[in-house]
Amino acid sequence: FSPEKTIAQAKDQQEKFDAMVYQAYEDHLRVCNALDFDDLITVPVKILEEHSEIRHKWQKKIRYLLVDEYQDTNQAQYQLVKLIAGPDPRFTVVGDDDQSIYAWRGAKPENLQQLQDDFPSLQVVKLEQNYRCCQRVLKAANKLIAYNPHLFEKALWSEHIMGDLLRVRELEDEEQEAEMVVSDIIAQRLAKQLKLQDFVILYRGNHQAKHFEKTLIKHRVAYQISGGTSFFSRAEIRDMMAYFRVIINPDDDAACQRIINVPRRALGAKSLQVLAKQARNKHISLYKMCRQAGQLSDLTARARQALQDFVKLIDGARAMHSFDALAFARQLGYDSWLMETSSNPKVAEIRWGNVQELCRWVEEGLADSADNDLAQVVNQLMIRDMQKQEESQDAVQLMTLHAAKGLEFSQVYMVGMEEELLPHRSSIEEGSIEEERRLCYVGITRARHNLTMTLAKRRKRFGESGQTKPSRFLEELPSQEMDWPDPSAVISEEEQQDKNAFYREQLASLLKS
Repeated sequence: FSPEKTIAQAKDQQEKFDAMVYQAYEDHLRVCNALDFDDLITVPVKILEEHSEIRHKWQKKIRYLLVDEYQDTNQAQYQLVKLIAGPDPRFTVVGDDDQSIYAWRGAKPENLQQLQDDFPSLQVVKLEQNYRCCQRVLKAANKLIAYNPHLFEKALWSEHIMGDLLRVRELEDEEQEAEMVVSDIIAQRLAKQLKLQDFVILYRGNHQAKHFEKTLIKHRVAYQISGGTSFFSRAEIRDMMAYFRVIINPDDDAACQRIINVPRRALGAKSLQVLAKQARNKHISLYKMCRQAGQLSDLTARARQALQDFVKLIDGARAMHSFDALAFARQLGYDSWLMETSSNPKVAEIRWGNVQELCRWVEEGLADSADNDLAQVVNQLMIRDMQKQEESQDAVQLMTLHAAKGLEFSQVYMVGMEEELLPHRSSIEEGSIEEERRLCYVGITRARHNLTMTLAKRRKRFGESGQTKPSRFLEELPSQEMDWPDPSAVISEEEQQDKNAFYREQLASLLKS
């Protein structure tokens, strides 16, 4: 759709406004002589459609066309394929309508059917043998996806062994869910002599990752996040961690440099350069130099006062008998700072929620620490940064279901198997359950050997804990292929103690290895 066509078809003032923004954006690109990502497809399509000599040149030049992941093509991409193929088409497309999971960015699995309509001589070859999964995983995947309508009927099969039952585990809340998954990874790794990179935790949305990050750090298990931002890599979390680091070690120059002007303290670049230069000349830390700010005549009176206030803030936190992380964040005015610097109030609210979550973890760590040792708690959380420096290390993988497409793992944990998570709330409201089912299918078929699915009875949403319902997709799986204990069955205290002791022994053994 061109801007002109979009404006002409606008049905109301909002659509007209959106179309005018589109027009202004396209005009700006033209002035800059630039193309955006979509233009890399739409501009060649337009050129090939409007200029027959260019179209014929490329049809002769490209003798054979191969298109992968065809089920994820959009209308413009399909048009490009048709224009290049031309009147004497020679091409192969590879696609699986059961793995079409990108409708939200314009993908049309119907392009597979359209291909048959536009090219009647098309030969269809079904690739039904699966070389990845054990038979039980495939039986579950086939049963699930059978609830969707199909362009091409197929049934995956494998020559691999039957494999273990698919495990379903129902926990009280998201924290117990994370604890169970991480403890199980530790136990399974030792029992089966596997590497950490054989394990993956798959979730519907990136916001689910933080509880698993926290628990993995707690148990000192290395991990990597793919296709998303780690909780500990977010700017607001790095800021607060830098504050905590300076509180426990004022001579930590890297941390001090990060937060000395966050939130802004009327310290310009020149003032900070003077401070850093004087610290180097005197061979002392930035923080010690801040203590001597009153002696720096090169600084303005306002800058000297700002540095003295910074020292007072940190010294006050260090002198606290019982450190209150959230109260400290509020004292900083960090919530107001986020409101000022975020793109909109909703983003600010989410970022402040992340800070509150971190502060809660610190408070929990202090409560669990025998001597209320902030350094011990912060150092444990800092393990994540040390891990990040070793990207090639053996580590548990964390990623969204979308990011997992095309990958495979020996041991797969699909978490958050609840209504309004998988399937997602927006998909339920929009009636687009079929794509969510395909997404679940993609997750299941990532597993070579073992698949564990977890759900929580209660989960926090928008700061409030609420009751959940098991995902409808669990009910669509073959019950005879599943190990799903009765959630009403009560485990005795003695059994739970034995279980906890087993996990502690496994963890101790892991740390020694």
